[in-house]
Amino acid sequence: LDNFIKRIDLSFNSFSGKLPVINTQARLLELNVRGNAMTGTIPASFFSQPQLTLLDLSENQLVGTLVPQIRALSGLHTLRLSSNELDGNIATQLGMLVDLKELALDGNNFNGQLPSHIGRLFQLRQLDVS
Repeated sequence: LDNFIKRIDLSFNSFSGKLPVINTQARLLELNVRGNAMTGTIPASFFSQPQLTLLDLSENQLVGTLVPQIRALSGLHTLRLSSNELDGNIATQLGMLVDLKELALDGNNFNGQLPSHIGRLFQLRQLDVS
């Protein structure tokens, strides 16, 4: 019997501060922290969850860049990082997330070009980088 928490939904509360570190032994499938006031960067521990299918960190105040380690989220179907303060180039490693169906990066401060690797995401049904 697998007694691990699979889904955490903390959306639309008034949580603030930095995102917590996720235990590397966690077996989360879905993590939703949308619509809070979280600050700081996305912790490296978030990228040690290859079984994660949904990661929604949108509508917070997160800063920093999309790091190459994002490629480790190989099971991801939905990635929502909209309406934060993320910047820099959009990581080419997003093109390695071949199961991705939804990618929302709108409302950030990304610059440069959309990586051509995004064209390899044949499962992608929704893309928002406005």
